[in-house]
Amino acid sequence: MSDIRVPREDANDDSAVLVKWLVEDGQQVEAGQTICEMETTKTVFAVVAPGQGRIQRLIEPGQEVEVGAPLARLLQAGESVEQEVESSDTGGPRMTRDAERFAAEHQLDVKTIKKRGIITLADLQALVAPQRPNVWTRLPAQKRVLIMGAGSVAWQAADILSHDPTRTVVGCLDDSPSTWGRDVLGAPVLGATSELERLWKERKLDEAVVAMGNNRIDLRRGWYDRCRALDIPLANVIDPSARLNSGVELGQGNLLLSFVHLGVGARLGDNNFIAAHTSIDHHCQLGSHVFMGPGCLLSGLVTVEDESLFGSGVVVQPSLRIGAGCRISSGAVIIRDVPDHHAVKCSFEQTVTPI
Repeated sequence: MSDIRVPREDANDDSAVLVKWLVEDGQQVEAGQTICEMETTKTVFAVVAPGQGRIQRLIEPGQEVEVGAPLARLLQAGESVEQEVESSDTGGPRMTRDAERFAAEHQLDVKTIKKRGIITLADLQALVAPQRPNVWTRLPAQKRVLIMGAGSVAWQAADILSHDPTRTVVGCLDDSPSTWGRDVLGAPVLGATSELERLWKERKLDEAVVAMGNNRIDLRRGWYDRCRALDIPLANVIDPSARLNSGVELGQGNLLLSFVHLGVGARLGDNNFIAAHTSIDHHCQLGSHVFMGPGCLLSGLVTVEDESLFGSGVVVQPSLRIGAGCRISSGAVIIRDVPDHHAVKCSFEQTVTPI
């Protein structure tokens, strides 16, 4: 007989929560077979059997266990669960011998424990452990977000997500080898975007967000399309300082930075990047894959079609249409419609001289 103990998966967590058992109590298992899934604040991981035998489960799903504590026993031929279980002469609860000794040492009334099945040592240890705030109460509801990108925009996305109690960042993917092995606000860069399918199949994430800040809208859309092809949900990542007024509608995968304003009835499609201090006024309509730099001002009833790119400080007068695939340079003031696949270029004369 040997104990299977909670492994340490990262340096930050001294405990883990049992998510679910993947084997039945008493089931025969082989060496290397996955027996359960556990969760820390950073990741969900599998625990495997170190050898062949039958499993005696010691904890229940949802229970928090310290690293190194036993979560199951591996019974060999001739050993049985019953050998390790005591039952009182009065028909009291059944418990393991370790639990029996622990109860006697701490003078515990085990009849007050409301649990079906065998009472384990872990049950009694939890009963006498000092009470502390349980940070795990919200973890099952947290969405695990994978950031596509590891550059400056990924840092902004990670910062926004750090303020969202319903989400946690599990990592980043980027095709630049120089980013591999680094971290983005504590989230590890896990490798190239080719890892996306594997991570999704291994259930390492619940959502993704595209966080690319350069003018390669084709790459932004490509990453988005890959997520959609795998049926990966795209998260809307919205800074807490952003203002979304009544009737605003968002698609998925939109990234809204600090102090973005969306007026009444504004509608955005998917995978749009809206930089800080941009105001999109009432009843504007944006398509998908639009990139908008800092400080842009869209008056009411403006339409912007798919894959258009705005520099910084662009002003658009009311009720105008910016076509698909347009490029609007920084500082432009748009006073008429811009057809599809056209550029608006501004020429500024500027002289820099010594003082």
